[in-house]
Amino acid sequence: MEAILSKLKKIDYKKTFVNILNDLFKVPFYILTHPIKGFSEFKSEKLRKSYVAIFYLVLMFLTLIISYNGNGFLVNQNNPENFNALRIILIVVVPVALITVGNWSITSLFDGKGTMIEIFSVICYSIAPFTWIMLPNIIYSNFLIIEEVGFYEAFQTIAIVLMCFMAFFGLLVIHEYGLLKTFVTLIATVIAIGVIIFIAFLFLTLFQQVYSFGYSVYREYVMRFL
Repeated sequence: MEAILSKLKKIDYKKTFVNILNDLFKVPFYILTHPIKGFSEFKSEKLRKSYVAIFYLVLMFLTLIISYNGNGFLVNQNNPENFNALRIILIVVVPVALITVGNWSITSLFDGKGTMIEIFSVICYSIAPFTWIMLPNIIYSNFLIIEEVGFYEAFQTIAIVLMCFMAFFGLLVIHEYGLLKTFVTLIATVIAIGVIIFIAFLFLTLFQQVYSFGYSVYREYVMRFL
C-alpha cells in the first residue's frame, strides 16, 4: 500500500493532464490537417492511443443521444417518446464493428499492412471532427430561425465529409495503398459488410427455427409425460 501511495505522489498530475488533453484534441487535429504524415506516425504508435479511440467512440454515442433530444425544433423531427439509448449505441457500435471486420477481411486478401486494431483506431479517430462540429451545432440549432436551417445542414455535411476524409486517408496510410487501390478495397469492404450482414441474418433465422423446433418438442414432452 505504501509503495502504491509513493508512486502516486511521484506522478506529475499537471503534466499528465496536459498530455491527455494533447492526445484527445491536439493529436486528432494534427492528423486531420496533416493526414499522410499524421497517420504515418499514427501507424508507428507514436500518436495512436487506445483510450483516445474509445473516448471518441463514447463521445459519438453522447453526441447522437444529445442531438436526438437536444436539437432545435426546426431541425428535430424525433419523437422523445421513441428515444432508446440502446438503439443509438447499436447505431454506432454495429457500423464500426462491421467496417473494422469487413475492411480487415478484404485488406488481408489485398496485402494490406493494417491490423484490426489499427483499422478500429482509424475509424474512431475519424469520429473526432464529427463530434467537434456537431456538438456546437446542436447548441446553434436551438437559436436559429427558419432561414438559417441551411447553415445547420451545411455544418452537418462538413462534419460528415471531414469524418470520411480522415477515415479514407487513415486506411490509405495504414495499409500502405495508393488512391486507386484504396477506392477498390473500400468498395470491396462494402460488399464484405453486405455478406456479413446476410450471414448474420441467415444464422439468426436458423437459430430461431432451431429454437422453435426445440420449444415445440419440449411442450410436446410436457403435455404427454408431465
